Formats: sequence, C-alpha cells, structure tokens
Amino acid sequence: MSQLFDKAARAAYLLSALDKADLSPHLLFRESTGFFERQIIHYKNWGNEYYEYSNRLLNDRRKFEVERMAGVFNLRTAEGGKEGGLERVVKNVLWRYSQFAEVRSELGLGGAIRHTFGFLRDKLSISQASRPEPRVKPPEGKAPSEASIGFVNLDSDKARSAGSTQQVIMLVDAFHDGGVERVVIDLCLNFRQAGIQCKILVAKDGGRSAAEARSHGIDVMELHQNTEALRSAIAKSVNTVAITHHCYFSLDSFRAAGIPVLEVIHNAYYWQRGKRAIADMRRNDIDHFIAVSGFVEKFSTEELGIDAARVSLINNGLNNLDLIRPPLDLLRKNRLETRSAPVLLHIANLHPQKNHRLIVKSFARIKQKYPDARLVMAGSMDGYPDIFSKLNEDIERLGVSGSVTLAGALSRRDLSKLMASAHVGILPSVLEGFSIATLELSFFGLPAILSATGAAQELQKAYGHVHIAQGCALSQKELDIRNVDGFLTTMPDSVVDSLAEATLKVLDEYPEYLGKALNAAEQFSEYSIDSTVGKYIGLLQSMRKSREYV
Repeated sequence: MSQLFDKAARAAYLLSALDKADLSPHLLFRESTGFFERQIIHYKNWGNEYYEYSNRLLNDRRKFEVERMAGVFNLRTAEGGKEGGLERVVKNVLWRYSQFAEVRSELGLGGAIRHTFGFLRDKLSISQASRPEPRVKPPEGKAPSEASIGFVNLDSDKARSAGSTQQVIMLVDAFHDGGVERVVIDLCLNFRQAGIQCKILVAKDGGRSAAEARSHGIDVMELHQNTEALRSAIAKSVNTVAITHHCYFSLDSFRAAGIPVLEVIHNAYYWQRGKRAIADMRRNDIDHFIAVSGFVEKFSTEELGIDAARVSLINNGLNNLDLIRPPLDLLRKNRLETRSAPVLLHIANLHPQKNHRLIVKSFARIKQKYPDARLVMAGSMDGYPDIFSKLNEDIERLGVSGSVTLAGALSRRDLSKLMASAHVGILPSVLEGFSIATLELSFFGLPAILSATGAAQELQKAYGHVHIAQGCALSQKELDIRNVDGFLTTMPDSVVDSLAEATLKVLDEYPEYLGKALNAAEQFSEYSIDSTVGKYIGLLQSMRKSREYV
C-alpha cells in the first residue's frame, strides 16, 4: 500500500509536468499507460490475472489511439474490441483517469491526488463497514463493475496470519498531539487493511488526534478514568488483544476479561525507575512487550528490570499517506544547486527534551560560515509558554530573526513542501524512543543530524545518512529525573559547539551525505508502516499459539 501511494505521487508529478508542457492527450495517455503497466507488474504476486493484463497491455497498447474531446475521453477504439481482459483494463484506466481529470478541474491537482489516495485506501480495505466516507463527492457517471476493475484483497494473507485475532484495543492515557498519537493512528489504519478492526480507548480525554482518528472511521471512546465504562467497553470483546501505549489504567480489567495485553514501550521511561507498583502491574497484567528501538529495549531490560524474554524489538514505521514527495532525482538536483544557502529543518512539537533553544544557539554559529542559511522549526508551539518566550528571546538576542521561521503545526501536505525544499534535518533531542520525524526525513532523502538516543545509531548503521552530534543526549546510565532537569537548565557551551560542528560537517560534505540519504529514501519499504504491522501480526500469531499451548 505505501509503495502504491508513493508511486501514485510520482505519477501526479508526471501528469503535472505534462500539463505544463502542453503535450497531446495521446502522449499523456501513453505515459500514464506506462505507469499503470509498471504498477500491474509490481502487484503480479497478488494474482496472475494482473500479470496477464500487463503483458497484453504492453504488447497491444499501440493499437489504441485515445483522444480527448470536450473533457471526455473517446472510447471508440476500446469499445470496438471484444469484451476481453485487455479491453476491460483500457476502459477502466480511461474511466478512472477521466474521473481524476474532473476532480482535478474542481479541486486542483493536490485535491485530486488526495481524493485518489482516499479511493485507493478505501478500495483496498478488507471490510466495507470499516471504510470512512469519502471526503470528496466522486464525479457523476456509471463506474465499471467491481469484477471488471479487478481489485483483489491484497491483505487476505495477512488477515489469516493473525490467527483468531479479530479486534485490537489500543489503550492510551490521553490523545491530543504527538508522536505516540501518530503511531497509534497509523497502526489502526494498517491493522484495518489487514482485516483486524481497532478501537481506541482513551483513559482520560481526547483532542486533535482523537478527532483525526474518528475522521478515518476509527472508533474512539473517551473514558474520563471511569473504570466501569472501560469494563463495559471490553465486556463483549471476542478474539481481542489489547495494546497499551504508556497507559496503565485498570489493566487488571483486561486480565479479568481474559484479554491478553501487549505494552508498547515508546521511550526510555527513566521516571519509572524504582516504581514497584508499575513493576508489579507489568508482571501480573501484561503478557508481552514491544520496544520501538534497540535503545529502548536495552534500557527497559537493564534499568527497569523487564524480562528480556518477554520483549520483542519492533521499530516504528512510517505511513507516507499524504506525504507528497517529488522524484528523488529532482530533489538531488535542486539541493545541490542551492547548497550554498542551506535550509535546516527541525520537526518537533515544543517540549523541553526537543532542544529547540540549543538548535537556535548552534544555528547562530552556523550562520558565520553559511550567512544565507535558514532555519525552519515545524511543530506545535503551545504547551510550554516559558520555553516559547525564551526561544523568541534567543532568536532576537542572537540576531537571527530574519533567518528563523517558526512554522507551527502543519498538515502533512505542507510539511511535505518543507521537507522537499530543505537540505538537512536536525533533531538533537535529549531523549527519544524512535521519532517518526527521523523516518520522515529519511523518506524525503534528507541528511540528518541526530543525538545519540532513540534509533539514531540504528539508522546511521543501516543507511549512513545520519551524523550524530555528541553530547546532546544523556546516556542510559545518566537518565534520571534530576540529571535530565539539570541538563536542560544548564546547557553547556560545549554542547552548542558539538551540534554546530556536526551540522557544518554535513554541510561541508553535503554531496556524500545527500547520496546516502537519497538511497535511504529508496529503501522506504524497509521502514514503512506496512513492514511494522507485519511484525506486529507475526507477534500476535506467536502469542496466540503460545496461549493455546499453555
């Protein structure tokens, strides 16, 4: 699915370029046909029918001359043949493209792309009941039959592999904004595509993330810490597993209902050191654990005393839905041509551990060598008014106000524009578990300066596009409440120098780092949400077999 969306975005750029060049409809269709051929071949593993269609379309496409009159494709050539597989494919390609053209005329290219993405996502969902209502009314006209369209259930094997699990309950403490909320929504969407329905139970209250989840058709229930409401919500659950995300509200209720519980450990929970109540809860009420990075796994087993045999390492994955990425060759060309005026991008909501002030201080030093450099900080700036005030004071005092942009919270489309225009990503956090932002940077082929925490070393080893700024993060043994607070309060100049030097190294050796980053972008399938959910399902299957054995 994620690969399909990525290639659909590439096709949209092709269509836009062809339009701007005012090329003939025939050439437009011919180029589009080539795109469809490649996609049909790409999915041949899911049915020989697609493979046969692609070969026939490849051999016979030159027979079809398509013209566009008054905004409608002429189907005379296709309709003149027998009602065979090839003719059906051509009809459906033309019909779908004519729909795309109509939507594009009303909503513009971006709106048409989003509508296409939504259509594909809904079509590939395994359950009609789980599909959200489309946000855009489709054009009038009779669609080809489902049989002629030839869609197949791409994820039926995944659904069977999950064993008897039919529903997943996601348990969260609150559901406002942040990385954990993003992970939960993406997991729910991709579980649904695998035939597993999800419900989100919010122990306290919801916010923007809860509204987003509901817009996708995900059931969200806010409990307001009402234990009876929780028990009522799970009373009728059958073939269910609960996955809790930094939430320990009434876990014994799941055990009483016979529902196994998985805890996803999203970070190094240093504040839980010595907390006997949480340790007892994990021992009695939680069946298994998922650590999102090797750093988190090591901390959890060595510092929190969680049995290593009960911990599985499953990295977070990126859902690239609504991330519109230009062709990588175009990104390479544009970045190399403008490297003398680099754009540094920081993606994080305002939080003490995200080191916003450190980045601004180091940026002032980078400006001495790259006077045309710019810094863009994307993310919500509410929640910490004292830090926000000091951040603005730093920007004015250091004389970089004309080069720093506080972009605020952005849609994924607007964030895509920023990542496409940036040269380097920066995320020197004091502490991370596995930031989704690091995967977004990788997907857009951006070299990244990260701190030695979370999955930074894993990404560096895998792709080489990450440079680690030493001293910006605390080590495993240093992580405790007093040390973290002290480090954030008295940030030493040596850390500012370290981040500036790391950034300058990447900028000075930019072609080499850019090449590795673009290679990381090409390997997206390795860190996609599809890959992550496949591992979750494998774990669910393993847990089911273990429980049956016991």
